[in-house]
Amino acid sequence: MNDYIIDSRLITLNSKNAYSNNGDFLSDMNFTFTSLLIDNADIVQNSITIESVEIPHSFYNVSSSNKDYDIALTAYNSGTTSMELINYTITMTEGNYNANTFITEFKNKYSTLSSHTIQFKLNQQTGIFTLSPLRKSQTPIGTSYDPAITIKDTSTGLSMIGLNGEKTFSYNEDNPTSFDFPCNFLGAKKLNIYSEALAGNNVDSNALGVNTLISSISVNAPIFGLILYTSSSSGQSFLKNRFLSQIDISIKDEDGNLIDFNNVNWTITLRLQSYKKNKGNVMEKIAFDDELKKERRKTILKKTLENYPDTPIVKHIQLKENIEKENLDDLDDPIFNALLDEI
Repeated sequence: MNDYIIDSRLITLNSKNAYSNNGDFLSDMNFTFTSLLIDNADIVQNSITIESVEIPHSFYNVSSSNKDYDIALTAYNSGTTSMELINYTITMTEGNYNANTFITEFKNKYSTLSSHTIQFKLNQQTGIFTLSPLRKSQTPIGTSYDPAITIKDTSTGLSMIGLNGEKTFSYNEDNPTSFDFPCNFLGAKKLNIYSEALAGNNVDSNALGVNTLISSISVNAPIFGLILYTSSSSGQSFLKNRFLSQIDISIKDEDGNLIDFNNVNWTITLRLQSYKKNKGNVMEKIAFDDELKKERRKTILKKTLENYPDTPIVKHIQLKENIEKENLDDLDDPIFNALLDEI
């Protein structure tokens, strides 16, 4: 018999039944239950496993976490001969982009804001963007100047477009300045699921230590498809909490940004297991020990009768035998202990 009894329960979470802490993002949720898990002295440990996940791929690769680009343009004041640094913020429309659709949207927004145009291209062999002001501009007194463009390091989407940090692009139509590395419009590749209530001792490299991560799900469906996950192992996390009346769920990308599900609901099925002490096993052991004690007692009595026939204790045993010959194990403990002392 096992030392523990495992009490296993399925818990299904549907985001439409929860309170959302971030509106229609639906990625920071609270589920309220009534005494889901109560602290019990018989419970040795509780564990949680994510059994299955069904999450629509309704989130975009350009979203609130990476859509803003802060631009500084060196230009002349209208009607004057003095130059100034003019700051703009290009806010991309949230949605799904590839390199070419991103170029079109960025150029249009830049032109609308600044009244200037840019040469913005993708190198098809390397996947790296290049950028340059489209032409030299004329000053109020007729001379040409290069309206240098700086994409500032306060921009939120630098890694997506291939920049390590702030970079300035001066006019060079024949040899435009390249970005630092290939652009990346894959979007979120992992959905990391966190919970304070269900926290164990899991670790991720973003936090560089133990945190509230309970599972990591690969984005295995195309845009507007359904991300499916089914547990194929017993990958369970042991809970720190021994009492549960509420479950919080936060779903983030690999950079720690809360996912925007655009008000499309998702479901997660959990398995909560409680490991309880097996009291039946304890009673079985006590019964076995009693039987063993009786057998040892009978053996000792038999040897005593054979080897010490003239001792007082043997006469007492013989008297007891005559009264109830077949029930030697009824000798009470004091007599049995006296026998052991005599021997």
